[in-house]
Amino acid sequence: MSEKKIVGAAKIMEDLFEKGIYAEKMKAKYRMDLIRKEIINSFPKDCKRLVLNDNVSACYQIKKKYEVDYVGLNEYLANLGFLTADYANIVKKDEIIKEISPFEKPSERYIKMYPKKSAKPELQPLDYSSYLLEQLAFFWEQTNIEFKHYESLEKGAKRQMFLCEELKKEKMVCSYGSVNYANKPAQYDLNAISKEYGIDFLIEHAKVTSDGIDQLIKKDVLSKKEVSKFKKEVDREVVFVVTQLKSEERSLQMLNNKNVIRLQNQQDRVKISQSAI
Repeated sequence: MSEKKIVGAAKIMEDLFEKGIYAEKMKAKYRMDLIRKEIINSFPKDCKRLVLNDNVSACYQIKKKYEVDYVGLNEYLANLGFLTADYANIVKKDEIIKEISPFEKPSERYIKMYPKKSAKPELQPLDYSSYLLEQLAFFWEQTNIEFKHYESLEKGAKRQMFLCEELKKEKMVCSYGSVNYANKPAQYDLNAISKEYGIDFLIEHAKVTSDGIDQLIKKDVLSKKEVSKFKKEVDREVVFVVTQLKSEERSLQMLNNKNVIRLQNQQDRVKISQSAI
């Protein structure tokens, strides 16, 4: 009896592993992690940020963890008319899952591969302890370029898999494992829920997303100061970040652009209020 021919998404996955794309991506990530740890070990004491070479910088960043009064924030946003699906979602709790299930939107899906254990690359021990910071920065930069190259190839392959008609019906299997659709977290029609159960239901069970808060601040509906009234810092975590200077500059530029848009929105509101006088 002949083996079933590997086609479609399964064939694309097979090629990813046959060509070594998946293995090389994982090896590059592994090396980046090792190099990053060695950069930490060699980083000058009491130094917060350092440019390691022409393209790479490293720094310590403080990540604050907050406890958020979502009920209070929800009530505030509800009064402003912005407690909607554009900015929030329902926090699923066992006692309300059945109630809200009729309001669930069609789930967004993405491609997920499930490699066999034998298909994963063997990661050999490597020692970078004898290298200087500038050399480590060069190794990290080259390995980062390599990782992004293979990651890009994998993402392109997944976009092709997403179009496979056979995969829409069932999981597909190849020599290296299987591939299937996975669902993103459920989203709900908040407007319909509000009409059915009232705005108080949303105030109690909705949760404004971080992206939603950013959008509302950008639209000048909220200010960071207003949001801070509903947040309480509960912990801090110090993280060590190695990054390309271009990425760092791009992040700063995005922050500057957000501030410019926010300032423009404020000026527009002042003009509107003045013209109404």
